[in-house]
Amino acid sequence: MTGARTVTVLALHRGFVALPEPSWCAGHADAPPVDQVDIHHSAPVDVPNGLVDMHAELIEFPYGSIPIPASLHVEVFALDAALDPDGLREFTAALAERASLLRSLADRHTRVRQLVQTGASSRQIADQIGVGKDTVLRDLRQQDTAPQSQRDRLARRVAQAEEAVCQACAAAQAVTDARPAYAFTDDEPAERWWHTLRTTVAQLDAAVGAFADYYPCATD
Repeated sequence: MTGARTVTVLALHRGFVALPEPSWCAGHADAPPVDQVDIHHSAPVDVPNGLVDMHAELIEFPYGSIPIPASLHVEVFALDAALDPDGLREFTAALAERASLLRSLADRHTRVRQLVQTGASSRQIADQIGVGKDTVLRDLRQQDTAPQSQRDRLARRVAQAEEAVCQACAAAQAVTDARPAYAFTDDEPAERWWHTLRTTVAQLDAAVGAFADYYPCATD
């Protein structure tokens, strides 16, 4: 099992962000730029085809408003149709099959974690739970990010907010010093700068306004 590595991701209004990437992540090479809070790791989980389509992937949002540790994200696409009694029974059975699949995934991951703590090898774990060694190794890679306590997540969120505010202040000072409105340039970059700054000001104004809802004493 390999540990976390470092990856650099382009974030909107922030530039390049370097962050640890767990070994189970499928990568960020084709990911479009997003806001930092939306940067996430993901990897697809194999789900057999069935009457009820289901998409599952392992995800982690390290910079979310409330950071999400490695978790299984599930989307269910149900049939949109009028069904007779037999059709309803078939549909109900398909839903039960999907629920059973999710329970088995949760049970398998829990059992793998328990066996790892006893010192069992990947081969021994595979023999005990009746799956292939590759499946065990994949489960182990998905668990190499230990879940954080709520206190740790909140502390990390505070540290991220502190860093973001400091960077916003530094960026605002840099723009003030650069005086872009007085730079001699073509219309295209001038228009782009104007739109970017106007959008950023609106975002910052919304962030400032939120303090009145959550920290009214700080805005007196």
